[in-house]
Amino acid sequence: MASDNRQPQWDIYESVILLDGYLEALQNKKPKLQIIKRVSSELRQMAVNKGIVIDEIYRNANGISYQMQSMDSAYNGHTIYTPATKLFKETVEIYQNERKRYEKLLKKAKGMIDTYITPPISATSPLTKSTSNITIINNELNKTESTSSKTYSDTSMQEEFFYIYLRDTAKLSKKTCASYVSSIKSAERYAADNSYASCSLFSEDKEKTVATATELFGDSNFIRYNEQQHNRFSAAINKLLESVGADVPEKAVAYHGDNSIRQITALAETNNEIVAVLRQHYEYGFKYDSIRELMRFRQFADAMRITPPEEDEALKTSILSSGIV
Repeated sequence: MASDNRQPQWDIYESVILLDGYLEALQNKKPKLQIIKRVSSELRQMAVNKGIVIDEIYRNANGISYQMQSMDSAYNGHTIYTPATKLFKETVEIYQNERKRYEKLLKKAKGMIDTYITPPISATSPLTKSTSNITIINNELNKTESTSSKTYSDTSMQEEFFYIYLRDTAKLSKKTCASYVSSIKSAERYAADNSYASCSLFSEDKEKTVATATELFGDSNFIRYNEQQHNRFSAAINKLLESVGADVPEKAVAYHGDNSIRQITALAETNNEIVAVLRQHYEYGFKYDSIRELMRFRQFADAMRITPPEEDEALKTSILSSGIV
């Protein structure tokens, strides 16, 4: 039973399935998240076909996203973000030097995956039905969790993917990651409340994400709201677009009169100055909730002849929206 917190060791057949997905992702023909979810489903189904009872953690999308980074290191011959495992290195060597052997392994691996993909299987949730000799256990999400106790495992796959990207690729702090996810959800609610044609930023469809971002950035009221919030929405949306490999829309900044132009310019200058202080004095991170750290930040800024926002909350928001802490 694969219900231990430790994930079972990978075998060569799982590894070639992962490499096949990685190579497909390199071609940019499908969203990476879609490929990760498919690989996860395939490896989970492979385990079920072997008679293994799996839980919700077994080869889930989060784990596959992490292993995909390890495969990236193996394919490139050096560590990118996550070190390559010995098995992944060997798999890449077979692909590069023994292509026929690789194709045979891949064909056999795919043969170990039934064409019928069962629902997510859990070893801990209530039994719902049986198909053939395989016990299928349906994972029941808890619908009564409070906002304060909600975890990222309960959110949509797109939110989880964005959070992982911010944490592992952009190297942002957990507090900043959580803030960016919250900002994206707030922007989606704004879009829905204002009857946008497209209201989804967390979407498997990259075009839908870009369409929503474009409409938000073209809305003068949203731009002003974003300015009042010290650009926290635009910072989060730009990171989201970056995570899905999309360009920032041309309407990323909407100008509405000379006064707005001056405000936007001033905010941009302030943000650049905040970044300058952080890069010079906070290489290992900023203690966001520390009053003493805010005082030290102001001292550093003063020494650099930089004038940060007067109010502490405004300063913390500016630091948080800088995208580098």
